[in-house]
Amino acid sequence: MSFAPRPPRGSPYMAGAFGIPVPPKGDINMEDYRANSLNQPMRFRDVLKSGKTIVGTAIGVASIPAARITAALGFDWVFIDAEHTPMGPETLIELIKTINYYSEGAMAPVVRLPTHGHEWIAWALDAGAAGIILPHTETAEQARKVVNAARFAPHGDRSFPPFAQTYGYTDGTPEGVSLLDMWSNNAAVIMQLESAEAIKNAAEICAVPGVDAIMIGTGDLRLSMRLPFGFDGQEPEYLSGIETIENEAKKNNLPLVGFALGPPAVEAKLKRGYQMLMVSADILALIAGQSSGLAMARTVITDFKKVDQQKKVEDEKVHGVGKPVINDKSKMSGSSLLNRFRATANKAGIQATAFMKEGQARVAQESRGLAQTFSLPGEADKCAKILETFLADPSHPESALNAIPKIVLQRARGLAVFQVLKAGFVFSGKAGSGLVISRLPTGEWSAPSCIGTAGVGWGLQIGADITDFVVVLNSDDAVKAFSRGGNVTIGGNVSAAAGPIGTGAGIQSSLANPAPMFSYSKSKGLFAGLSLDGTILIERKDANRDFYGSPIPAQDILEGRVPPPEVASRMYEIIEAAEGLDESGLPAEAYMPGEHGEHDPIGAGGYNIAGTHPLDGGQMVFDAGHQ
Repeated sequence: MSFAPRPPRGSPYMAGAFGIPVPPKGDINMEDYRANSLNQPMRFRDVLKSGKTIVGTAIGVASIPAARITAALGFDWVFIDAEHTPMGPETLIELIKTINYYSEGAMAPVVRLPTHGHEWIAWALDAGAAGIILPHTETAEQARKVVNAARFAPHGDRSFPPFAQTYGYTDGTPEGVSLLDMWSNNAAVIMQLESAEAIKNAAEICAVPGVDAIMIGTGDLRLSMRLPFGFDGQEPEYLSGIETIENEAKKNNLPLVGFALGPPAVEAKLKRGYQMLMVSADILALIAGQSSGLAMARTVITDFKKVDQQKKVEDEKVHGVGKPVINDKSKMSGSSLLNRFRATANKAGIQATAFMKEGQARVAQESRGLAQTFSLPGEADKCAKILETFLADPSHPESALNAIPKIVLQRARGLAVFQVLKAGFVFSGKAGSGLVISRLPTGEWSAPSCIGTAGVGWGLQIGADITDFVVVLNSDDAVKAFSRGGNVTIGGNVSAAAGPIGTGAGIQSSLANPAPMFSYSKSKGLFAGLSLDGTILIERKDANRDFYGSPIPAQDILEGRVPPPEVASRMYEIIEAAEGLDESGLPAEAYMPGEHGEHDPIGAGGYNIAGTHPLDGGQMVFDAGHQ
């Protein structure tokens, strides 16, 4: 039996609409290893022998509907945890078949069994599992018994399953290969070593014929060694035990299997020769997705109420408490008022359509990019590109005349760099993400911590807009606001002002008493009119956890307890280059960007032409920094 080529897996339009990233192609095409029937296990032993890296996820929720979703996502394999997830054999069988059917045979279901009993081995393999993992394997004798139960004669004593196939319909095999050979040759047997006893016997276990791969259970291994619980550690005895198992596996050409949550963990596992990686789990995705949605909604609600209350206070100042707003034109006839309303609404509708079409066209491409950068590596790349447009380029010194001043950058205690997508008509919504870094006592920059923003607003606004922001943190208190976790309200718990641009004595003089934060922004899309928006920046604990491999607090990241990752090196290079710019020979031109992008010159005394000091802290200005 052969399979027809796949049509496109999904709709790029819908992926973009829901902000779903499309992963790149993997190291291997799993469709090349499909069996003749979806009722049969794929040729997973051949996948392991190929030496290719395969990326998997874990099922810890015994849900058939959830498994259908997982099967469609394009992972190379899926780890079904029947050891720690309560389920009976019927549910296990349905999970295996769901993965096979809904992935069209292109995703390998690999089951961690609850026991070494022959009945569980038979149930999983008869259902079409591509592999089985046997936890708590401690001796070579245990490994031999499992291999014996998983293979048919002459390689073992597995019992023939009379009801596993629709014989005559789903049991076809390649020419010269029997059904029993297919079953014996396709599915992999993987031993999980996770105790001090297993370390002692690792050489013998890895040498058992028929063992196809080795997984190390790091959590239980630490418990067995009477070490503090965790999934990793630096104790010499622990590291020695891990190294012993890994080396014995490599001596016998056995692939290594392990969890790798976040880029540092993936990179570490690859360096140590791991081939089967588990990079996510359904329960972790469920927790992160649901909690992020809840945090977003509550932030938006709080934001909305604050702005709503502020509007009421302003209205009362203008019109008086409890007094209705009266317009003299309200005396006109009802029909005249209605006609005018209809005409105005019609005109607004025409304008809204034009604005929306233009704005959406200009924003669509960048919004797809925005949706795909919600991991720390993506954020680092995005923020590097943003900084290139805000900071001076040493190869073009004249660019300093329209950039964040060198001295502002040198004095900065931290930087927050992010991008916001905003769209709406009358009411607006906004969402964005980015990074914050701090300057360490050594003068170097810290590792980045992920931040996000969301909110609503209202006013005369039509269309859509993507805006890049750089917020310079001028004080230790501003940095601490981002370190404590939770929310940072711009202009609320930390005041901010639009930052200066250019070179010369005017810049230095204006920094005598700067606001805790300077804001700079550049708009890439179209947004018509003025809007009242509250801006709250949120620590993205999910993205930090996914990248750094554990729930590291923002405080630890920004205080230098985490080394700067390689993925952020480009961002650091851009900042350091701008800090070292040679400004000699450049004219002294300093200005403050106005609310609508106009230039308000700054004199040598640090004051603008109106005679006021523009940088002493106040309202956040978000429409500054036009090129």
